[in-house]
Amino acid sequence: MSPRLIAFACLAIAHVMPLGVWARDAGQFTHMPQHLKNWFNGLTIPGRVISCCDEADGHRTEYEVRGDTYWVPIKGTWYAIPPDAVIRDSGNPTGEAIVFYHFIWHFESGGERPVIFCFVPNDVS
Repeated sequence: MSPRLIAFACLAIAHVMPLGVWARDAGQFTHMPQHLKNWFNGLTIPGRVISCCDEADGHRTEYEVRGDTYWVPIKGTWYAIPPDAVIRDSGNPTGEAIVFYHFIWHFESGGERPVIFCFVPNDVS
């Protein structure tokens, strides 16, 4: 099986798997009030009914706007936010930009790369 076909199969499986299966709690939102947990758990990927996961998958982040695109640093490398991952209709009670991502193996580069599911800038109310 070709590396491209394997990568496509992995992405297809990842796309249909419930994202909560991958949730990892690194303690980044420990002791969060219930209304914030509810906000996190209510976020969905724009245009879909798929959850962005929950607070365990959210990462506080800085960001830049380059042209019409948001960019965030993940482990020292800046990545463009896909336009369809930006959430602007759910407010942001945290006051901080939050990005939701998971790392997957990227066969062409031979390393892990983040897949960004959702991004909530801190300038939405």
